[in-house]
Amino acid sequence: MTTASLSYRPLLPWWPAAVVVVASAAVGAAIARSPIIALLAGGACIAILFLSLGDRLPAVSLSALACTLIGYAFLNRGFAYLGIRPLYVGEAVLALAALTLIVCFARIRLSMVQLLLLAFMAWGALRTLPYVPQYGLDAFRDGTVWGYGLFALALSSALNRSHFVMITRWARRLLPLFLIWVPLAALIYLKLPQQIPIVPGSGDVPLLVFNGGDTCVHLAACAAFLLLGLYSIQTPWPLLEEALWVLWFAGFGIAGAISRGGMLAVVLTMAVIVVIWPRRRWHRPTVAVLLVISVFVLVDPHVKLERGRELSVGHILDNVSSVISNNDQREDLEGTTEWRERWWSKIVGYTVHGPYFWTGKGFGLNLADDDGFQLSADHALRSPHNTHLTILARSGVPGLGLWVTFQLAFGGSLLVTFYRARRRKLSMWARIDAWLFVYWLAALVNTSFSPYLEGPQGGIWFWSAVGAGLAALRIQRQEWMHAFAGHKAYPAASDDHERLPAPLLLGR
Repeated sequence: MTTASLSYRPLLPWWPAAVVVVASAAVGAAIARSPIIALLAGGACIAILFLSLGDRLPAVSLSALACTLIGYAFLNRGFAYLGIRPLYVGEAVLALAALTLIVCFARIRLSMVQLLLLAFMAWGALRTLPYVPQYGLDAFRDGTVWGYGLFALALSSALNRSHFVMITRWARRLLPLFLIWVPLAALIYLKLPQQIPIVPGSGDVPLLVFNGGDTCVHLAACAAFLLLGLYSIQTPWPLLEEALWVLWFAGFGIAGAISRGGMLAVVLTMAVIVVIWPRRRWHRPTVAVLLVISVFVLVDPHVKLERGRELSVGHILDNVSSVISNNDQREDLEGTTEWRERWWSKIVGYTVHGPYFWTGKGFGLNLADDDGFQLSADHALRSPHNTHLTILARSGVPGLGLWVTFQLAFGGSLLVTFYRARRRKLSMWARIDAWLFVYWLAALVNTSFSPYLEGPQGGIWFWSAVGAGLAALRIQRQEWMHAFAGHKAYPAASDDHERLPAPLLLGR
């Protein structure tokens, strides 16, 4: 490697750092007179400082995003409130993602799927900006359902082949910790809520929040990671995987009892894995599930959970039956179902069959108040528990059409690329494609029953997974084009990829 190839030229010279230091004093003085102007000026100074990093900015941005995603996975909503209102950790990493796009702009080559994403985001912006003068920060808050798409665009341009090696390596390290953490977090949150510290400046939000639906999405990704063999590639102890499956089912039993949508997301995504990746690995989860079910049925615990629900054999059976049919014996399950169905029907009525067909009601308006379905005395509920219906209500039929078209294009492209990688014996790429597809599908199923994508703890995770999928599509497409142009044959697939040099790992 030549010295020239290692040379570094920042996007901006280092003198902006000195300018930022001097400007900070002026910003501090301006806070007393105009906090908004001071906020904008301070943000501009920080942007200049980060832009001066040049080609090193994507690495900083990716590291910050990785830490943020881990915080969301382990602490959920509590981690999302770290920061100073109205700027929290999610807004900070979103700004870094936008700056990363600026740095990577020259080498961006948009695919059709990315163009569809841009079209969806552009329509969302058109339905948000007119309402900013009226609703202020609430318009931007509701607009995160499309605004977080910046993470997908940034990652799709910044990730390369070596990043996927690091992603799988860190996922392998964090997966056991997460599976141990899930039942422990549920115990602390549900049984010892007074012991959890409150996030400063958040009002009453605890640092740890356990959400059944959000946890089920991550558990679906964990199950896919195990079943696809991404974990066992470098695991010297076969029994360790059986232990992980026992922990997985323990966590899923708790999270699934709390969230029907999350439970359905896990069941459907695991069924997808069975179809697209039929392998010999099924004996391990089978043994684990039989062990867990046997102990659970014999003990039959009755542990009280949130909103009047409990962890017991009877409640889980009611949860399962309520997904596929009406169950008149459990009013706590069917009450929310009837409430959702009535609200969803009203949204379809005033959009598909009503005056808001083209525009929707816009981002910023409290839909629960305006539609007459508010359940909270402090008006905290803003949208129906279905992100797809939220998009329809706020951006009309065109917005929903762009949303559905993009999702179908992305999911279809990822699935086609997965089968192509398997046919060409690219084992690791096939596993990664299937893993990302499963997470994408689990998130979409869960967000059909909750506002999963409308908060940073779910939305940033989802759009980051989409960005990783777009990057995987780009890298594989480039490699196939180069191989076709050079008439080179692909090497045989190998599962022992950790012993290979990083640039070669995913090409085998």
